Amino acid sequence: MAAHRKSIPYLIVGGGVCCLPLLAQQPAPAKEKDDEMALITLLNTPISSASKRVQDPIESPQAVEVITSEQIRMSGAFKLTDVLKLATSVQVWDNDPNKINVTIRGINPANSARSIQVLVDGVALYNIINLGVDWNGIPVPIDAIDRVEIVRGPSSSLYGANAQMGVIAISTKRGIANGGVSGSLRAAGADHHSGRGQAYLAYNSDAFQLTAAMGGGSNGDTDQKLPMIANPSLTFSQPNATHTSQLYLRPELSLGKDARIWAAYGRGEAGHFSEIGIAAPPPGAPFPPGYQPVLNFTDEWIRREIAQVGWSQAFGTAFRLEARADQKKFIWHVGPVASIPGSAFSTVVWNAGLGSDPGLVKGYDFFSETIRGGAIQANWDPMASLHFVVGVDSHSIKTDPNPTVGVQAQDLSASGGFISADWEMGAFIFSAGARAANESLGGSSTSPRASVVWKVDSSSALRAGWFTSQRSPQVQEKFAGVNNAVVAQVLIPNPGLDPEDVSTLELGYRHKWSRAILDVTVFKATVKKLISQYRTGNFVGPKPEVQFRNGPDSYEDTGVELSLTGEISPGLTMGVNLSTASFKDPLYDTGNQADYSPKQLANLWGKYQWGQFFFYGAVQHIGGYTLATPFGNAIARQDIDAQTLLHFNSGMEFFNGISVSVYGQNANKKDAPVSNGGLANQLIIRNVRREIGLQASYRF
Repeated sequence: MAAHRKSIPYLIVGGGVCCLPLLAQQPAPAKEKDDEMALITLLNTPISSASKRVQDPIESPQAVEVITSEQIRMSGAFKLTDVLKLATSVQVWDNDPNKINVTIRGINPANSARSIQVLVDGVALYNIINLGVDWNGIPVPIDAIDRVEIVRGPSSSLYGANAQMGVIAISTKRGIANGGVSGSLRAAGADHHSGRGQAYLAYNSDAFQLTAAMGGGSNGDTDQKLPMIANPSLTFSQPNATHTSQLYLRPELSLGKDARIWAAYGRGEAGHFSEIGIAAPPPGAPFPPGYQPVLNFTDEWIRREIAQVGWSQAFGTAFRLEARADQKKFIWHVGPVASIPGSAFSTVVWNAGLGSDPGLVKGYDFFSETIRGGAIQANWDPMASLHFVVGVDSHSIKTDPNPTVGVQAQDLSASGGFISADWEMGAFIFSAGARAANESLGGSSTSPRASVVWKVDSSSALRAGWFTSQRSPQVQEKFAGVNNAVVAQVLIPNPGLDPEDVSTLELGYRHKWSRAILDVTVFKATVKKLISQYRTGNFVGPKPEVQFRNGPDSYEDTGVELSLTGEISPGLTMGVNLSTASFKDPLYDTGNQADYSPKQLANLWGKYQWGQFFFYGAVQHIGGYTLATPFGNAIARQDIDAQTLLHFNSGMEFFNGISVSVYGQNANKKDAPVSNGGLANQLIIRNVRREIGLQASYRF
């Protein structure tokens, strides 16, 4: 397999050399839909996520940003998170190889991406096990994505729990507008024996649409020496080779001009890596002092599957009804756990772990969760100036038991309904909405919101809003009870947890010129009853006792967001965005910026097209932040310096959609520290890897 991946760059270079004579023979026309309309599409794309109805971005009650398929294509990215990291006020912690953590506006407690809702064609990807969303295994290849809408700020009034700080809504492609077959093929090879591949096909006619895509990739092992947070001078070599695969299929049938039915299936699998757990023997134990490799967790992987059927019917121009049923399945698998050869300490820990959970010796589904549900939504416009959106939904949640972390089998449920209304009165648009929900883990909750948009003129608008959101406790936070040899702490259950509560005040201004757009937002978020892990002060043997608790105080996050995008000259488009956040550390009360919450983010990007030549480049600046980890009876904390990362994709499009390019992600850094999460190991800093390589693509 490694030899095959090593040959990919040479195949791409060879293909590019063979195409060079064709460049002199036949100038290639630009793709008819990509470059001519790219800027107009970027500046004027209608949005639907902020209010669950199609509207002009200037009328949106919340801060919204759109990433188009053209931006994705020009970036050369193979992972959606490599594009999201350049969006305004979005933090991406590329915890390679374990998982990727994405948050908005810096609220990211306990290294858990649990504060945003992620949708693929309306299917929510969130799972209630304490992992949030696994972005490595997102069940849709990036080349099948038509657009991504990022709604910043609480959105639970429309999307339910886990939309505390925003929504990322992914829409897949439906084929070219004038019908027929379209698609693309991409392949790339990068340093450290990494390989990538994508294939996308779409068919579009008056009666039938089909979207099909698959993708995959692998990273070779870089043999990185990773430092300990508590002792950076001490390093360990941690395996980080990974493999991913994705599949997505969506047929859609039109039942006349006013009705349609569809089905969708997506599968994403990420991981297939091994992890060496590092631990320190308890004081006084008959083992050598200091940190030691303790267990080898082989072949970890995460799989996510989604399936959906839906129906939509328009009754005239004023009323539309939509019904959906879906299923989501989430599996975190761990292969056989092995002891470290020659280590007496490892043998003792392995035997103790085997006694508490016999499944460790053969490998099994560490976590498994299935969510089935349905939703009905109605959009009603009784008059041109009045718009209603009403919906109800219900889900059943089945979580399998896990002896290692103490999760018992759970059958849970969640249901709710929402209403949203927009009323246009001259230059003003008044919006109000609320959601009432009932969940097994969180009980009854409401999430109201209210806003007003003042359209100063046809090209500018001011907005002000108050938005709220609630997040119910998760399975681990209420029902887990951990005390075994594998986990280095005692986690006691807390069934009395209350839901977290977030409210945000937001002011914004948006202005459009003929070839540019400006968006400025000022926000103040207040988080109440924040759920975090607290040490009780008790010990069970050498292990500290830990419990999830609601924070006693209110925690605030304030910031400013600015984005400006426009055409500098024919063929050259540039954008810049800046954001600040001030979410302080709520867990250890040090007054420092919270973990993984940089005070500043800044991105500068540009794309240039000249004949067959194209260039995309971006510079990202990430402000300093901290890492903190419970470490026995103390807190291990490390300050991470500010980072500047470079991304680019540059090449030639020769003829009939064939192009060859050089691309790089984090191209100026060998590695950058980003996170310290892991199954077997909460003490090792995870690093994001550099990726530089060649890619060839064909669009038709």
